[in-house]
Amino acid sequence: LYLSQYNRSDFGPIFNLEAGYENNTSLGVSLADVRNEHYAFLLNGATGDVYGNEDVWPFATSWRDWQAARNSPGAHQMTYFANLVKSIAWSKLVPDQTGTVFTGIGSPTDYSGAYTTDGTLAVAYKPSTGSGAQSFTVNMGKFVGSVTAQWYDPTSGAYSPIGTFANSGTHTFNTPSSNSAGANDFVLVLRSSATVPAAPTGLTATAANTAVTLTWTASAGAVSYNIYRSTASGSEIKIATNPATITTTSYTDTGLTNGIK
Repeated sequence: LYLSQYNRSDFGPIFNLEAGYENNTSLGVSLADVRNEHYAFLLNGATGDVYGNEDVWPFATSWRDWQAARNSPGAHQMTYFANLVKSIAWSKLVPDQTGTVFTGIGSPTDYSGAYTTDGTLAVAYKPSTGSGAQSFTVNMGKFVGSVTAQWYDPTSGAYSPIGTFANSGTHTFNTPSSNSAGANDFVLVLRSSATVPAAPTGLTATAANTAVTLTWTASAGAVSYNIYRSTASGSEIKIATNPATITTTSYTDTGLTNGIK
């Protein structure tokens, strides 16, 4: 449902106003269902979310008091959900609809994932199937640098470190067998940051008439180079060709005055 709205040509912000309420026994809504609803909303394009409790909205005074229900397990788990949302760049997440980052997305149903297009963050969630590990296969080449992986327990708000991995090939992450509530739904959080390349080495300058050609050894990880011109250290002359951004390892600067270094 959320993806169909996200994919509309006249897309607007999508807000979840009402889903299955905690303690709604008539509809058979479990705590695992409540978690699944909200994490799926987040990773499939929603921009806002509301949690409901069957005993709070009517101010129930029966055997389940509405005041006590404010401290229910579901209320705590929605706090953990909010904490995760606030800790990531959620507004930049793009739903993964075709397995760009997470292979086999949508199988099982509600296996949801999203990523940022700058390659710095990806998040995925699989709903509970009971107990036992679940696996996430990830295209690591979609990240800008090495990837720090963590499990987030949606029933306790606790992170568990997995490790740091190269941003190449694919990797399968297997969840712990159960979370703090005895179910097996976990959130996989993958973060990455670009590694700043080292300064190029082997720089040489070959003079010509009113020009100079610079060559250097490529720097690992660099995809482009900035060239500046100056007659004094730290004082670049701002001219039309300066700075020049190039993708090769040589550059010829023209229009110079012979005899000026």
